[in-house]
Amino acid sequence: MPRPLESFGTGTQGLSHLQSACTIRDIDSVYVYNRSNEKLKEFISKAEKEFPDLTIQEAKLPELIKKSDIIITTTTSQTPVLPDMDPCD
Repeated sequence: MPRPLESFGTGTQGLSHLQSACTIRDIDSVYVYNRSNEKLKEFISKAEKEFPDLTIQEAKLPELIKKSDIIITTTTSQTPVLPDMDPCD
């Protein structure tokens, strides 16, 4: 059964984690979040070229957490990037 994946962070590590997740899981869509809109757009462009069969789109917090079965965080942030919430709500 295909699953949605969500990625916090849009750098090289984020793309590598997406590649790995698609290798071991049946991913059909990817929701992406990044604080920098420029980096977000670059990531989506690269990911769409590498994975043309995936639906890849920008998402906002906290809705993207509720949409995804798999969450990957690849960030150098010194502060928490996930909101303090129950994803089941």
